[in-house]
Amino acid sequence: KPVEDYLRGNERVIFVPHLALHYLPFCALRTSDGKRIIEKYEVVSVPTPRLLKRIRKTEREAVANTLIVANTRGDLKYAGEEAKRIASIVPESTILTGNDANKETILGLMETGKFNELHFSCHCRIHDSARSFSGMLVAAGERIELNEILNIKHNACLLYTSDAADE
Repeated sequence: KPVEDYLRGNERVIFVPHLALHYLPFCALRTSDGKRIIEKYEVVSVPTPRLLKRIRKTEREAVANTLIVANTRGDLKYAGEEAKRIASIVPESTILTGNDANKETILGLMETGKFNELHFSCHCRIHDSARSFSGMLVAAGERIELNEILNIKHNACLLYTSDAADE
């Protein structure tokens, strides 16, 4: 309960977990009144403090430009539909699926600086001992690691992954 006193007046809680804390489901934590924290606050978990600066920058931007990478291997039943629904909500979206979602194209588009949000709906590989080497599996059997995304000069500050299964 002592931490909860510091949250009063805030709508968002940002967690920056370290090592094994990445496995903790922060959204499932309970508040003093027994509710899940996600019922009272927007819960954000970022893998590294470097992303906090980028999150603040995106909050100031009026239009979301999202790069959506979905169903890169063609085996995720609902990933394509998810991509289309996101694109219908987000005004400026580019969708890459199947063979078009290759590493060179994705990283090239990110380097343009056009996108402030990235959404990956694909399989991923988790590197337990070094999270920054975890990555998304894209077309042609290639993989994009988190450290590659963080090291590119791009404007994206929000990275979403869904339907991601540990391979």
